[in-house]
Amino acid sequence: MLFTIDLDTLELIASASDRRRVSQVEGKRGDDTPFEVQFVRGGVAEELAESSVLTFGAKEEGEYDSDAVVLEDGFALSGSGSTAKYIASPSFNTEELNAIFQIDADPANDPPFVDLMAEFSWAVGSGAPTSTRTFRFRVHNDVVRGDEGTPSAAATPDDEWVAHGHAQTLTLAQKTQALQNIGADRKFVAKTVSEQVPTSSINILAGLRYQFVEVTSSAEVDPGATSQKLGLPVTDVLPGDVIEIRLKTLSTTPANLPLNLYTRNPGPGTWTTLLASLRNVGDSIRLTCLTASASVTTWMIEPFLPRYATLSAANAAEAAIGVIFWDTTLLRQRVTTATS
Repeated sequence: MLFTIDLDTLELIASASDRRRVSQVEGKRGDDTPFEVQFVRGGVAEELAESSVLTFGAKEEGEYDSDAVVLEDGFALSGSGSTAKYIASPSFNTEELNAIFQIDADPANDPPFVDLMAEFSWAVGSGAPTSTRTFRFRVHNDVVRGDEGTPSAAATPDDEWVAHGHAQTLTLAQKTQALQNIGADRKFVAKTVSEQVPTSSINILAGLRYQFVEVTSSAEVDPGATSQKLGLPVTDVLPGDVIEIRLKTLSTTPANLPLNLYTRNPGPGTWTTLLASLRNVGDSIRLTCLTASASVTTWMIEPFLPRYATLSAANAAEAAIGVIFWDTTLLRQRVTTATS
């Protein structure tokens, strides 16, 4: 800790080149704090007179008649002339200072700091001393004292939330929700569409709440076809089930047929409601089951990439029966389908 004393004003200043007054210094109780004291006059460092004895003392504020709680008179000169400094390490671990801090093993009365009044004083032999202006020395209570016990290790997240050696009591719905929360229930399903018959459909896996289906169109389809069809069964789904569908490739013969997504009844050959039409590679939709019963299933349909092609005249008939062509203004639609 460097102290710069201006011999012209007898004040602590910021540095030899900065004469702003320093009115408060801070330290820590319990430490031996190295002090370096430099004296300057007119901004130039200089030594004290030969045989000078430098003393640092600090007392409790307002207690001028009391003994010092910190006292150091063993400063040694290091360097000479413009490099001269006086060095010592006053102890801030004294009985008098500890009494002010009430070091008594009672944590209820521990002050965070105490303010002392302090000064430097020097004299040659038995001559009259010269002292600095009094300044405040704030001593903070120490935190690490060397007698602390080792903290007890806290439970890890696994220890806290999982009772090892005990069977979990989550219900099936809770387990499913837990898997869904961390994305562990995602299922990737590759699907090839090659026919226009109801057998080309998504397989709903029992208990699987989240499926991702990537659809690949086959090279050849019925030459008279205007679309390919993919069926979404209305059975084996529960509210909250989510299905994402992405179009990976378009047909080549005929070229670029849209992929139409329908719900279908369990019986073969029975298509019901047309839900959406995917027309570009990469088009994706998400279907969320809102309600499900033996006769009615309600879906929320949301586009992941709302860039579907504008309806052409050739597909006007499809639009009339409810094909959804997404654009940036139509962000979601609620569709209710009924079984026959």
